[in-house]
Parts: sequence; C-alpha cells; structure tokens
Amino acid sequence: MQTLDTFLDTLAAKHQFGKYERLTLKHDMEACGMTRYPAVTGDPDGERASAFMVCETCGRDYGAHPMDWRVIGYGGMPFLNVLCDGRRVKL
Repeated sequence: MQTLDTFLDTLAAKHQFGKYERLTLKHDMEACGMTRYPAVTGDPDGERASAFMVCETCGRDYGAHPMDWRVIGYGGMPFLNVLCDGRRVKL
C-alpha cells in the first residue's frame, strides 16, 4: 500500500493527472476510508462488476471507489475502479 503522494510519484500518466483528478481521487479514497492506495490483488486486468455491488470492507457501492490510475485506457483516462481490498473492477 502506498500513500497518495507516493502513489502519484509513480504514475506513468502524470501529465494527464491534474488538480481536478487529484482532488477527485483524494475525495473518493477518503469517502471509502482509504488512507493508502491499495496494492493490486485478484485479476490484474480487472473483473466485471456492477457499480451497485457493495464493498465488504467499507460498505460503499463499487461505483463510489476511486479510479485506478495505474491502468490508463482510451483518451488517457482510467477505466477500472480499485476496491478497498485492492481488486480492480470494470463497472
């Protein structure tokens, strides 16, 4: 697990990660009770899930979890959410 600042230093897409993206990521992490960005667990390519499924760790919908900026898709934006336990999900 990494702190948010340490995590941001490792991003390959730093040039696409602006002030708004940082605030959104920080807000989503805080809303789920994440103090550190979780290490990847499960299928690294992500698994399909509904945005309305409930996280067993924090009790929030999967859709409320932060985007995983370690995987960038078309348009230079992330397309997976990272759950509290580190699993990546494609909603």
